[in-house]
Amino acid sequence: VEVSVSNTRDGFNTPLVQATLQRSREPQVIQCPESVARYVRLRVLTEYTRGGFATVAEFGILGE
Repeated sequence: VEVSVSNTRDGFNTPLVQATLQRSREPQVIQCPESVARYVRLRVLTEYTRGGFATVAEFGILGE
């Protein structure tokens, strides 16, 4: 997955971080550098089942 941030809806540039998630039902954490933005984009690059889609049950952002 890639995590990107932007202050405009269409202004996503270089991702803050790329990470590989495990095939698991347990919560997983992606650490990102500190940033200030209005929009966050989580982009899934691959999936495990080769079905052409990925699912996310919950997505949260923690910060100050």
